Amino acid sequence: MRSLPPHPDRGQAVSQLEAGVAHRSGFASRSALAGAYAALADLDTALPLLAFAEHAAEFYLGPGADAERAWVLAQQNLAGRQTDRALTLALEAARATGRQREVCALAARVRAGPVAEEGCPGHP
Repeated sequence: MRSLPPHPDRGQAVSQLEAGVAHRSGFASRSALAGAYAALADLDTALPLLAFAEHAAEFYLGPGADAERAWVLAQQNLAGRQTDRALTLALEAARATGRQREVCALAARVRAGPVAEEGCPGHP
C-alpha cells in the first residue's frame, strides 16, 4: 500500500471517524461523525478508499443511516479483502438493503460455515 500524502485535515478526520466507529451507538454527535467522514470523502483523491471502506460501511450501517451507501462500501471492501469480517459486513449490508439473493450468496461463503438464512435454499 502506498503512503498517504500529507494533508492538514487528514489526521483529525481519521481520529474522529475511528472514535465514532469504535463507539458507534454512543457517539456524542451523529453530525460530528458524519462531518468526519465527509472530511475524508473530500480527500478521496489522496486517500485510497479501501483503507476506510470497512469503517465507513460500519458507520453507514449505524449512525450514518444510509444502508445503500454501506452496501457499496462493503462491496468495495470485500473486493479488496476476502476476510471473514469483510464477508460479515457485506452480509449485514445486504440484509439492511433487502438484497435477499446477495444475502444467500454471502451467507454460503462465510468461512466459519454457511450461515442459515431464512428464505435461502437449504434453510428449513
